[in-house]
Amino acid sequence: MDLLSQQIHDLQRQLDRCNQQRDVLALLIDTFSMVIDATQVCVLDLHPKPYQLASQKRNQACQYSAELDPDLANHIAFPLTRRQTTWYHQQYDQTWQILVWPAKVNTRLCIAFQAPLFSLSQLDQAPLFESVLRQLGYRLQLDGYQQVNVQFSAASENMEQAAQGDSKKFAESLILLQNINLQLSNADSLDQLHREAVESLRTPLNYDRAALFLLNPQSSTMNPTYGTDEQGNTTDEHSHVYDMHKMSPLFMHTCLHTQEYFVVLEDVPLFSDQNVVGHGWNAMLVLRDGSNLLGWIALDNLINQRPITPYDKELLRSFAYMFSQILVRKRAEENLKMLYNSSETLSAAKTELDVCYQAVSLAQQQLMLDRVAIFLSDDNGATIRGTYGTDLQGNIVDETWYNTPTPKTDLIKQAIQNEDVLAIEDPATLYHNNRPVGTGWNAILQLRSNHRVIGFLFADNLINGYALSLHAQQLIRIFGTTLSEMLARKQAEQNLIQLNKELEQKVTQRTQQLEASNQALANTNAKLNRLIITDPLTGVANRRSLDSSLQLALQHACRQQLSLHVVMFDIDFFKSYNDHYGHLEGDETLKQVAALLSQHFRRADDSLARFGGEEFALVIQGQPQQEVIERVNQAIHSLADLAIPNLHSELGKVTISAGMTTLDLASPPSVNTLLNQADIALYQAKRQGKNRLALFRT
Repeated sequence: MDLLSQQIHDLQRQLDRCNQQRDVLALLIDTFSMVIDATQVCVLDLHPKPYQLASQKRNQACQYSAELDPDLANHIAFPLTRRQTTWYHQQYDQTWQILVWPAKVNTRLCIAFQAPLFSLSQLDQAPLFESVLRQLGYRLQLDGYQQVNVQFSAASENMEQAAQGDSKKFAESLILLQNINLQLSNADSLDQLHREAVESLRTPLNYDRAALFLLNPQSSTMNPTYGTDEQGNTTDEHSHVYDMHKMSPLFMHTCLHTQEYFVVLEDVPLFSDQNVVGHGWNAMLVLRDGSNLLGWIALDNLINQRPITPYDKELLRSFAYMFSQILVRKRAEENLKMLYNSSETLSAAKTELDVCYQAVSLAQQQLMLDRVAIFLSDDNGATIRGTYGTDLQGNIVDETWYNTPTPKTDLIKQAIQNEDVLAIEDPATLYHNNRPVGTGWNAILQLRSNHRVIGFLFADNLINGYALSLHAQQLIRIFGTTLSEMLARKQAEQNLIQLNKELEQKVTQRTQQLEASNQALANTNAKLNRLIITDPLTGVANRRSLDSSLQLALQHACRQQLSLHVVMFDIDFFKSYNDHYGHLEGDETLKQVAALLSQHFRRADDSLARFGGEEFALVIQGQPQQEVIERVNQAIHSLADLAIPNLHSELGKVTISAGMTTLDLASPPSVNTLLNQADIALYQAKRQGKNRLALFRT
């Protein structure tokens, strides 16, 4: 399952309150255990050798230790694979599993866990959860400034030598650099951070011209943000895009083939708008996230012609390292903040069209996009209808008049064929009302819900001409996921409202048949209520019904001092059965098992429900334990007597295992505890050979 918007809000608040690495680790483990249903989770640091940061078993407190769990160490082979941009997953001996962050997110950590079923496809199906995992990985990579302080300490030693005894100047510069660190860390947005980084190099550090470039590795281009003109004024450079391969060979080599944070060329031509405007030194402050290149800051001495000293080099090297950490952390914070703000704003919208209007407005304000349009589709992408868009001046306009078959352009085809991928054409001819109005980049993101196309988000840079950075692409994808969820929710709400309106109209039109109509409506409502609490495949109660009935049964048993028993059933070798016979045959077997259990447990005080997958849960009140044990065993034997073939079972037929717990009236537990006790007993029955009942023992 995926996280809901409210859960994202709660996680944002909790993360904001995390002051120590332990707090972030605990939040990561709790979130992962909740979604994946893991019985044990460990967070490992693999550098320079594997050691354990934190570990937690189900229903136990989190433990923080550097000692690797012996059972974990015996099962997992190190070193582990780490991919550049995608997750890596490996399972060992049906016990431990490893999930390794992409190198772009975290270069050191991984998660080791025990869970019954997990695959990377679960992350694909839960984009909000996957995004939160990435953000927590970012946060752990950057947590604290101990590494920065180490860098400062190393810089201190080198700068003391370079300054040749000028200790006062060194101390003042170090304090100044730390103050700049605090100022940049408190920037309200990424855009403000980019600007303040450029300006802090000029004032108060007193260097001449600075310009910040961010790398787009997908296109090998440099996207400038802010720079400096020949008079020392800050300039907006977002509209430019440069080919990375046109860099100086030394700069290129330093970026791609070393881990250096600083390089300088002395006595070289200095350029402005591709024209030589002077000579001096030209430096590059390389920005890195571990082994990943983020970008760089270009710096020269065109204005004051001050020579660069060894002292300057060490100071700038420390600045590059410090700013790299801040930049990566601020990107992660921006992702979570944008997700939180967009979820909150879109959730407050009253209708589908309101959601689209707010989405266009948010895309302009939060994502800094020029022109945005939201088109919806009611037939899985075959046709599209307009909602809201932007005109040539960037004003939001009503486009609900637009309704047409989806154009078959290459870019739209690319967006339809690639789920969760932002399709980009750059350069592209930009249109307005089917007329060409300029050139720039054009981007389309597919909006999906329940494996169907529900619309498209269109965007371009016609007005300001800003380049589309990699971080902006990531924000658009996250925004699109939130928008899809909100649209699907509003569509469901509007469908329900429309259904209610139609029912009311029919009642009004048939007043002379009021009694019959009211009865029909009552029957419909009863059917809907039954559907809500009924498993559609097996016809027995569903998990929602079980939770409600078990809570009521527990309260009644405690109040009346009655016995209460909870039994968990699980079909043995069912995954292998599905793999061999196919899911259709598996569904038929589930129906047969449900029918058999329904025959055995149909008393007034029996409550049978499908718990999930191949599991069923049974709640029995007011009956002696021994009688319940006999009834459960009868059901187990009856299923075995049916002799439904299963070549992957040791008995050659479909069997079922059961775990049972009985309420201790002396110290009544919670509903979840009862279910957990029955589940523990079930796994005990599995370990004892399956096709049997096991009782929970304290």
